[in-house]
Amino acid sequence: MCGIVVVERTVPYHVAMQAEVMGALAGLGLVLVGCQQEGSSGEGAGKEGSGGPWASVGEADLLRAAVVLGSCWPDDGINSHLTRLLYPERFSGLGDARPRVACLANAGGGCEAVTECMGYSLGAYEGSEPSACVGSVLHIREDGLQGTVDCSSLGLDCVAGSTCASRDAGVCDEGDYTSTCREGGRPSGCEDGFEVIGRPCGDFGLVCSDGECRGGGASCSGGEGYNGADVEIEGLGCDGDTLRACTGGREHEVDCTRLGAGYGCRELDGAYFCGLGSECVPGETTHGVSGSGAFCEGTTVVFCKEGLWERMDCQDLGFEGCSEAPGNLRGCTPNFLTMWE
Repeated sequence: MCGIVVVERTVPYHVAMQAEVMGALAGLGLVLVGCQQEGSSGEGAGKEGSGGPWASVGEADLLRAAVVLGSCWPDDGINSHLTRLLYPERFSGLGDARPRVACLANAGGGCEAVTECMGYSLGAYEGSEPSACVGSVLHIREDGLQGTVDCSSLGLDCVAGSTCASRDAGVCDEGDYTSTCREGGRPSGCEDGFEVIGRPCGDFGLVCSDGECRGGGASCSGGEGYNGADVEIEGLGCDGDTLRACTGGREHEVDCTRLGAGYGCRELDGAYFCGLGSECVPGETTHGVSGSGAFCEGTTVVFCKEGLWERMDCQDLGFEGCSEAPGNLRGCTPNFLTMWE
């Protein structure tokens, strides 16, 4: 399914239903394709070179796909999903999302596009059976909901009733595991009971130390080290168009101009990031932060793209309208949460 592959990874694609429905939906929504691109580096790796997502998927499709995902699984928000699509190499479970981006962007039908394009479904569940595998299909059941995904469609196996995992993923004990730096500066870790072998730290302009990718500069506060899951980049300040960032408690620099024409180091309300402007804060600028919240103008949703406000009519994607309801449900509706209230 992936055209340009390869970095060896054994990351488990964990889609277990969380106790909170919002967390469960977000967890399901971020699993796309288990592939990574070779030869990318740093903050801008997802957009540079002929293998980047922008080379084969138009900007309009990326924006449309982000609105669909961010609306259907609203926990992280549209802005966060957009950043994960723009820079898939920084986040676990995304990989090469190009085939699914095109489908999500053009399928229509609102959240039905997620089922059509990604093979996921979510509905009410009145039974009492626990989460389980039925062949390759994972049934995730909790809080009156059931989510299903065919692990084989991702090239994975259904494991232990709660996970789609790589067929060669090593089993480990998180409480007894010692992270190390493997050959080529690859960090190793243990996540959800499976061993994670990350990408070489040099791909991100980082160095491997004690089993984590970290900056190579002075000590700083923020940005947890990368051990095969997500790369956390916390902006500290701007030196011209160079972003001073913190990852794993060590500083490093990101040349924002490498992202393309018009990119520079930006600041808004104390947040520093690489972007095209300072109208809003992109999602995931600091890991786990969804950036400036999306809002509605009638049936149009307004969200942040690389520091600039972007607009899209929800009805063009097959939704009924746009909502700013409490609980971070800022996006097109109905979504997977409102459909089963």
